[in-house]
Amino acid sequence: MALSLWSTQWAVLLLSLLYAFFPLFRYSINIGFIERPLVQGVIWGAITGQPMIGFNIGVFFELLWLDLFPAGTFIPPQSVFAVFASTVLVRSLSAVRPEEIFLIMLVCIPFAFLGSWFENRQREWQNKNYNLLLRWASNKQGHSHPQKMVLTSISQQFILNFVFGAATLYLLLFAGQKLLPYLPAAEFFTWPMAWLAAAIGGIMSLRLRRAYALFFCGLAGAAGVMCAGWLNLLPV
Repeated sequence: MALSLWSTQWAVLLLSLLYAFFPLFRYSINIGFIERPLVQGVIWGAITGQPMIGFNIGVFFELLWLDLFPAGTFIPPQSVFAVFASTVLVRSLSAVRPEEIFLIMLVCIPFAFLGSWFENRQREWQNKNYNLLLRWASNKQGHSHPQKMVLTSISQQFILNFVFGAATLYLLLFAGQKLLPYLPAAEFFTWPMAWLAAAIGGIMSLRLRRAYALFFCGLAGAAGVMCAGWLNLLPV
């Protein structure tokens, strides 16, 4: 059963407050793989009381962005938000059909890129601290300690994560309540199909043209079989 309006409002705030910690593990507090979509799916699935759905969502985003990793100045999409928003929306909107959950995940993808854009902006805000750090290192300005700079940066990230998470989740929740009931049923759609679509991320990470060709040929063949079955063209 979907959460009531009042309980949903409180749930969004509390869950967004909890979510604000997790993007910090991407760059500020690196303790391992806790920021990976698969791990996040298990965590948020347990929090929302739907561990299997959380795991399925985590597998989807893990495959989708397997080829995107931080290198140099590149900031990959904020997969933490995508998994967080997807699992919370699925729970709040009482989405149970794979096609409903798949649509929710697709809608969350652009906001994951928006989250990484905010991360980049926050980095640019910290550029001014570089000169302060140089002054501190040369003992020209002893009161600007690196510890204070790091704590300020982490605090900014936490506040930004909370505001971004809560505002975006409210927006998606409102849109989902209005639009999800109009989504037609697609009984043929299953989780393996969603993972197959997301597997393009893993294929791209191989850097092999033959792998690309084999994957897209297999995808086209599977789509042809699905269409033939939908049109009742397959022999029974």
